[in-house]
Amino acid sequence: MGRLTGVKLNNGTELPCELAVFAVGVQPNVTLAALAGLELGGRGGIAVNEHMQTSDPDVYAAGDCVECTSLRTGEKVLAPFGDLANLQRRVVGQNVVQEGSARFPGVQKTAICKVFDYTVG
Repeated sequence: MGRLTGVKLNNGTELPCELAVFAVGVQPNVTLAALAGLELGGRGGIAVNEHMQTSDPDVYAAGDCVECTSLRTGEKVLAPFGDLANLQRRVVGQNVVQEGSARFPGVQKTAICKVFDYTVG
């Protein structure tokens, strides 16, 4: 196997690089939610409103298994990112104490992190 010098796209464009990362995604485990009779969304995640309530208003959900609204398109998306789960759990906690007082507006579905000396986005 030769040294990686770039990536060739379907349209013929070649992008030089030293490292290519392929992300295959994740599948939410919604078995318990389905058995409980909660509504699932079109992407296979648990359907929630902006207050993180499920189809049962007494049940909240947050994290990798919920569908969020894309702030860019307005469509429902899966966004399994730890920082989003952290924000969602805060909304859930506040709403459990004072119903309807907090909302999770949606996601942009971007991620940026530092890997050694490199910023990756």
